[in-house]
Amino acid sequence: MLVTIGQADDGVTDVVIYLHVSSRIKQEPPTQATTRYMFDGSNPDDVFKDNAGIFLPYQAFAVSDNGRWIVTELRNKGLALIDTTNFSARRIQVNGLSYGWGFDPAESLAVSADGKSAVVTGFNADFAVIDITPKCGQALSGDFSVQPDGTDCALTTLGIRGIAEGFWYGESPRFYGNGQELDVTVHSRSEGIRRLTYLQSGAASEHKLKLLALGDSFTSGEGETDIKYYEKGTNDAFDTCHVSTRSYPFLVGRALGIGDSDVKSVACAGATTKDIKGSNDDYWGQKERLGPLGLNLALSVKTVAQEEALNDFQPGRSLQSTFLDRYSPEIATIGIGGNDAGLMKKLSTCAAPGTCEWAQSDGLRETAGEIKRLFDTLSAFYDHLLQTSPRTKFFVVGYPDVIDPDGTCDPVTGTLLDHTERVFIDQSLQYLNQVIRAAAKQKGFTYLDIEHSLDGKRLCDEPHSTAMNGLRLGGDIPVTSALPMLKIIGAETFHPTPTGHELIAGAILTGHPGLQQDAGCSVDDAACLATPPDIEPSAYWNVQDGTSNRQAYVTEFARQVGANASLLSIAIPDHTLQPLSNVMIEIHSDTISLGTFTADADGSMTGEVTLPGDIEPGFHTLHMYGTNQDNAPIDLYQIIAVGQDGQVTGIDSGGVGTLPLQSSPAGLTNQITDTAGTAAVLGAEGVSLARSGVQSMLAQQISYVKHSLNDRGMVWVIIVAGISTLSLVLCIILLLRRWAKPGS
Repeated sequence: MLVTIGQADDGVTDVVIYLHVSSRIKQEPPTQATTRYMFDGSNPDDVFKDNAGIFLPYQAFAVSDNGRWIVTELRNKGLALIDTTNFSARRIQVNGLSYGWGFDPAESLAVSADGKSAVVTGFNADFAVIDITPKCGQALSGDFSVQPDGTDCALTTLGIRGIAEGFWYGESPRFYGNGQELDVTVHSRSEGIRRLTYLQSGAASEHKLKLLALGDSFTSGEGETDIKYYEKGTNDAFDTCHVSTRSYPFLVGRALGIGDSDVKSVACAGATTKDIKGSNDDYWGQKERLGPLGLNLALSVKTVAQEEALNDFQPGRSLQSTFLDRYSPEIATIGIGGNDAGLMKKLSTCAAPGTCEWAQSDGLRETAGEIKRLFDTLSAFYDHLLQTSPRTKFFVVGYPDVIDPDGTCDPVTGTLLDHTERVFIDQSLQYLNQVIRAAAKQKGFTYLDIEHSLDGKRLCDEPHSTAMNGLRLGGDIPVTSALPMLKIIGAETFHPTPTGHELIAGAILTGHPGLQQDAGCSVDDAACLATPPDIEPSAYWNVQDGTSNRQAYVTEFARQVGANASLLSIAIPDHTLQPLSNVMIEIHSDTISLGTFTADADGSMTGEVTLPGDIEPGFHTLHMYGTNQDNAPIDLYQIIAVGQDGQVTGIDSGGVGTLPLQSSPAGLTNQITDTAGTAAVLGAEGVSLARSGVQSMLAQQISYVKHSLNDRGMVWVIIVAGISTLSLVLCIILLLRRWAKPGS
């Protein structure tokens, strides 16, 4: 069922009801490889009218959890209750809140699953519960006159002003069960925001969600080694959040004696804080998976899809914080930050022979700056979580060290990541954890330290790590049409395995038995919170040979133009660049200039660039060098993947940076819209491995070994053959130096 608002012929907005929604969704003929689904909104099953057939003025409405009952405000004329089984309606309150006197209300409503209770609150609407019996209420008449045989349903105020001193308004009320439990968010002028729960006398709580996990791929469990453990709807074409039931949130829940039905994870691979907080009204899913570059849903269908996702705990379609708002869990874990700082994108360019630019001089300086700026992003983000679900106990989870910089690596890992890059990964994760820990402490959140949880079983700790995936082959990125035989790197690459998640869960429970909160800083501890946060980078980041003082921001400014493989359109929103300033665009591995542009008078910029015809296949970084509105130098960068035939096989957009604007007391920021994309590693969607005949030999050998290990009689023969071929391949690579480009 879909309940929405429509407009009658006389211009009155009214409640419109559609049953059997799925039968109204029709696929249109595909055009240019794009499939659209449209919702047929004609001939609704019911439009809210009175008994004379007159459309009734809508103002606010709410639907019960089971979809049977609708309570709706009658502007200036009270409240009505609709039974969707037969579309009968009655007026349950005669006297409505007044409009047009300078104190216009904004009602927030709820109705129980049995239709026997309703609640009305909101701005200038107080807070009261209505007891609905078969004998109360009256028919809806055209002139709204009071009927002689009708009586108002009993209304009871709940003394909210005595509970919440300085009560301002309530919002988001919700009944659980048949009305035994009522949750409401209360805004108080003196006490801030909190979520209150009312229980009927002697009733047990119907609200049983104990633990909810938010975050990115390191929380979702993308390193799963058997896809049957991925939750339904998280390993599909557009829905690749990769939530594994063997990830640490579920393991922690089981260790605490919490049943699986009371533990949910809505973490999603590639997520940033922008995929957790915000407004669902203009959110089309992570990487716009519900929009034109994904399922291409119409607005009304998108709203239905998000509501179904909330009911089914399907991540990636609604903002993760909407699950917090709806279910108000007792405990929430948050593992986020790597994609916001651009770290996971940078590492994708390092997963190739040769030292990537980010692990050297200016790249180090810019990386340190991005990680340090994450402190402010996380501080505001944690505030949002507190406001969304005030009664929840929050735990912030860091990242594990994933590699031993000085260890002995397997041949593939050692080839893809040289020693300088391994040190870069190790130091980046340590600094990232340092900043996350500082932001959590400032907000009174308990930080769960898992940095050393994988020690001894990391990549390069042992010949073949059992806790971390090395190179994993998979099908997460489309292969170029010209070379369908090429293997690709799966999204699970460089992520903790189920064994790794067991170690992470063990570290969490060892450090915080019973998942008890720390007794350190609290939100009210002014002295503790005034302590300067420890967010300064270590000496590793203070390179002496760097010359850049630019600040880097991971973003997405380039899009492929139609079917043209090499033509990219460039778009930067207003208030981003210094008006009329020069902007240079380059592509690295080899530094190649793609053009110089001039920003518009409003600080925006549009244009087109053409990729070089002889560009090497693989990952490349587009850099836009310019100045922001404070005239400070900035580097807006974006990772792209180029296929063997020159096709841009993936435009990475796992997260969007916050761009610096002209200084203001409010600390205004501007953001570039996150859009769909593929091709990333360590927290995003997978890596394309497209490297001529040499690459194909390497990938086929790895695939052959992987799929033959079950035959124990052949394993040693296969390993010896694989090592021999791999050695030959590596020699060829070193001779050709096709990947070993400085600053790749």
